[in-house]
Amino acid sequence: MRRFWVTPGREFEKQFKMQDALRTSETRLNTAQAIAHLGSGEMDLLTNPMTWSDEVYRLLGLMPQESTASCKQFFKAVHPEDRVAVEAAYTNALKQASPRFEIEHRIIRRDTGEIRYIHERGENIKDASGKIVQTIGTLQDITERKWAEAALVQAREEAEAGSRAKSAFLSTMSHEIRTPMNAVLGFSQLALSCAVDEKQKEYLALVQSSGRNLVRLLDDILDLSMIEANKMSLTCVPFSIQSLLEPVFQTFQVEAQTKDLILTINVSPDVPSLLHGDPHRLRQVLFNLIGNTIKFTDKGSVRVGVECERSETVHESMILLRLSVQDTGLGIPVDIQDVIFQPLTQGDGSSTRKYGGSGMGLTIAKRLVELMGGRIWVKSEAGKGSHFFFTALFQMPRDAPVNAANPLLMARQKPQRQGLRILVVDDDSMSSLLAVALVEEMGHTCHAVNTGEAALIALGNNDYDVVPFYAHFISDF
Repeated sequence: MRRFWVTPGREFEKQFKMQDALRTSETRLNTAQAIAHLGSGEMDLLTNPMTWSDEVYRLLGLMPQESTASCKQFFKAVHPEDRVAVEAAYTNALKQASPRFEIEHRIIRRDTGEIRYIHERGENIKDASGKIVQTIGTLQDITERKWAEAALVQAREEAEAGSRAKSAFLSTMSHEIRTPMNAVLGFSQLALSCAVDEKQKEYLALVQSSGRNLVRLLDDILDLSMIEANKMSLTCVPFSIQSLLEPVFQTFQVEAQTKDLILTINVSPDVPSLLHGDPHRLRQVLFNLIGNTIKFTDKGSVRVGVECERSETVHESMILLRLSVQDTGLGIPVDIQDVIFQPLTQGDGSSTRKYGGSGMGLTIAKRLVELMGGRIWVKSEAGKGSHFFFTALFQMPRDAPVNAANPLLMARQKPQRQGLRILVVDDDSMSSLLAVALVEEMGHTCHAVNTGEAALIALGNNDYDVVPFYAHFISDF
């Protein structure tokens, strides 16, 4: 048998290399911990000795040569307001025999008095009987992360405060601008009815058209601001899909006829005629989409469809409607179809200059559709028209009748009523003057007051048929 002998010199050299490798490894570990601001330590729960890496001493503001690792030294560094929580984390982990624990808390550096944030993790080691005999843990300085989080929170709060201030400003300005605009529209309407010169009628009609566009723009700005501030809410009231669509058809039929377009609205027979939801917001989406299609369509047709969308995720008490608006207009290039629903985005600058528009209509439509639990999308090709789709979720009353209307919905005529005695209450003198003029133009008798107290006195002394408290209500009579 061949035997090998290792001389003492070779054995010493081998041990020296192992020790040197160990020192190199420890140096690298300490360097890595210093870079990561991550220290480590362990504690034997049977004999109670504790050891810390150099980085733990640095984090706590201690010198390894002058301090001994111990629970007492550590808790001296823990912020007084956080000591109870730290002790509870340790105690709960031991009582519940949890394999690990972690907690974030503050420390006060012993050398500088600076407050730092620490993320502490620990793992409990058990013996064969399941008893915890050792704890190994890490401490990481997360102060910069905490500062960044605090800065983000502050920035978010400032942004939200700015958004609230913007919404309040826009709401106030919208009201302040709309009030005189109502007077401009109303008096131009009265002047138009009295004008005999064709040129005057043309100018007044342009004033009215521009005024209506401005009011529509104000409404869009206010709606978009409310949506961005998360202040837009939906109502849930019973409404008839037939009654909702008829005035939509009536509104756009005249505009379509002036461009020689065929406008049709087709409702699938399986759509219930009675739904629960927000008819105003549904109508607003339809107005935005239909208005856009008619504006960008010079010839051909605009078709509106309403049908039920089948979905396994929709509860049996709900119904998902799929509505579509198709035109034979300019179409939308494929490369910009994903961005047309973003704020202030317009499909084509040249088209915008020709047809006008703020670029907010589709953004508002998208946000409203999402509020109604649906989604909106478009299929289009440049030069071949566009086909917009959106879905919306509604509650369905039990035994709701289905729609039995003709696909081409015709508008109803409002009954004409004459000789009503009307009391108008409006704090704006110009609006009151307009209200009286419009009401009397319709053949009614009108009395206007500008305060609630004056209204109560007038009601006590007279017998009125109608009391609209805002002048714009008179359009319903």
